[in-house]
Amino acid sequence: MITNRPRGVIVNPTRQEVNTLVDLLKWYIQVKNSAKGILNSQINDGEQLLWRNLLSEGLEILEMFSKNRSNYVECKFVVIPSKGGKLLTSSYHRPVPVLSVAKLKSSPLCCAVLGRIVGTIRDEREGWPLLSSLVLLWQFVINDFISKCSGVAVPGRSKPTLRRAMELLRQNPLHSGSSSGYQSILSTNIMNMNPGITSLVNLVEEGQRTESNVRATLALSKGLLKECMKQVEAIRSHLSKLRCFQTDLKSRVSGVKGLVLPSDLETTIDQDVKVFAWLVGGNFGAFVEPV
Repeated sequence: MITNRPRGVIVNPTRQEVNTLVDLLKWYIQVKNSAKGILNSQINDGEQLLWRNLLSEGLEILEMFSKNRSNYVECKFVVIPSKGGKLLTSSYHRPVPVLSVAKLKSSPLCCAVLGRIVGTIRDEREGWPLLSSLVLLWQFVINDFISKCSGVAVPGRSKPTLRRAMELLRQNPLHSGSSSGYQSILSTNIMNMNPGITSLVNLVEEGQRTESNVRATLALSKGLLKECMKQVEAIRSHLSKLRCFQTDLKSRVSGVKGLVLPSDLETTIDQDVKVFAWLVGGNFGAFVEPV
């Protein structure tokens, strides 16, 4: 007996949409549960691996959240998935499948749920799980930056500059002017527990002091040259300081220590060293009257 029956049933939403929604919700629930521990203690190595995987999987979602948040508060830390992916993955970590925002938006159901998740008000109601994720990603960026501040410079890799370090500190996702009690506690907790942030602050302060001292020393050069015949010892002392700063600046560029200072300092100090070395090294008599 032959019967006419439908060969399939059209389901809305489709199985693929449901599976995608399940992946999104599983990720979000795991982020919420993991974010609760950030207030209480410093994350250990095992938790760091978990967070690296969670952040890698949700980079596009965090990008969407960071952009949404920048519309309401002064948030200068906006996630760039291509850069974040390279930072969070390494040769010994297996690639993590990324939740595609484009794929989520292609489904009306997934798009609606995603829109609720990345909302700033919703994130506050849920205990700031996505904001906590942004803070941890910012910390990973800082730790990676700190790791490049000592050792030999690698060709093709950007050098750790004072300007970039100051920019990283300004990008703290919690620097938004918000009076939220949670954000205040989280900010204090993060600053106290993460040695990388403390190291970055110290590096910036040391770099700023050195830059100020170098510029102050360079400012004396013009006056000393005008009075070179009357300030013999001052010129020798000045040359000694210039050479010390010259060595310091070159060691920063080579990656031996500290942050790289603005390039105009090295150019100017090289010129001044040549001029004052010429004066002291045999040509000083051309300007100094014989005794």
